[in-house]
Amino acid sequence: MSVPPPPPPPSRAARVQQALFTNSIAQVFEILLVTPPPETDTMKAENARLMTQALVNHVANAKSLIDRLDPLQSDILMKYIYRGMGESDSAQTSGSLLQWHGLLAEKTGVGSIIRVMTQAHTV
Repeated sequence: MSVPPPPPPPSRAARVQQALFTNSIAQVFEILLVTPPPETDTMKAENARLMTQALVNHVANAKSLIDRLDPLQSDILMKYIYRGMGESDSAQTSGSLLQWHGLLAEKTGVGSIIRVMTQAHTV
């Protein structure tokens, strides 16, 4: 009698949705800023949508979360912020992302902004 194979791990988007459902922004950051980035444009768009949703809903925690990021994670977050601002059609979303941008730029200086603007890789 053979043992059935284990179920596949949940998708990146499913893990982020679960973290959002449990209100764990730190886990969202861990999934989207630490794990390998998605390969397809569709996956990138979904991750950007989920990150924007998380950022808008957790502005109050922004400073403490930003303080825990390393330089690479800070750059990746800056990419998500710029993508979210570029795709936003809501004043509330743009305002929230600008708050995150200000706090992140305060920590990283203009270096992160310049790196993000000049890199070919997107999120």
